Amino acid sequence: MKTYLKVITMSTIAVFLICGSAVALTTPINPLGGGDGSETNLTTVLNNIYGAGNYTRVDDLNDQVWRICDIATQGPTASFKFKWAANQQILSWAPTTGIGPTSILTIPGSPQNQTTPGAPVGFTPTPPFVFGDLSSSLQWFSKMSLNPSNEDHMVTFRINPIPDGEDQVSPCIYVIAWEDSSLATGDFDYNDLVIEVRDVTPDTAIPEPATMLLLGSGLIGLAGFARRRFKK
Repeated sequence: MKTYLKVITMSTIAVFLICGSAVALTTPINPLGGGDGSETNLTTVLNNIYGAGNYTRVDDLNDQVWRICDIATQGPTASFKFKWAANQQILSWAPTTGIGPTSILTIPGSPQNQTTPGAPVGFTPTPPFVFGDLSSSLQWFSKMSLNPSNEDHMVTFRINPIPDGEDQVSPCIYVIAWEDSSLATGDFDYNDLVIEVRDVTPDTAIPEPATMLLLGSGLIGLAGFARRRFKK
């Protein structure tokens, strides 16, 4: 019986350790633009465009896979906001396998610092899907498992709902910001390509920490029941 209790207890601990790591993940963003302050950092970019406090960081485990917003107003669009990179950037969407990405928009490599926002470009993804960024023959995806060493090359911010031009509220407005170099050699400031996407939303069902928590709760209950039986 002691061995049985030990197995249940260790399993429960393992589940909650997994849950703890799955509940939240915040990829660190270098606060110095370009690593040395020579570039505009991402916080300044967002504050200039949307105003301080008008956006919220999305859990990096919940921005990997995307779908069309349940309250879509006009269909998915993407618009360029900012880029500080010498490389050409090609934003795309792809199935969750990453195979066969479809181009959405292309931002030239020159000039390096581009601050003039672009007009919205419509795209028609097949959900669930992932975003991709092709830069200097390096393809990065929003889904970390598709990148070498599971690197996270995209961070996401939800923009507070704002009027969409027709005095309606658009609830699904996000900014996706990319690091276009390997994290082993890059400056991880995530200002290499900043894009606003509308009428799409992270598929928060992937991953499912709630399911793991439910399993963990069940294991705790089973352990308590077995302990009472053992004491009798």
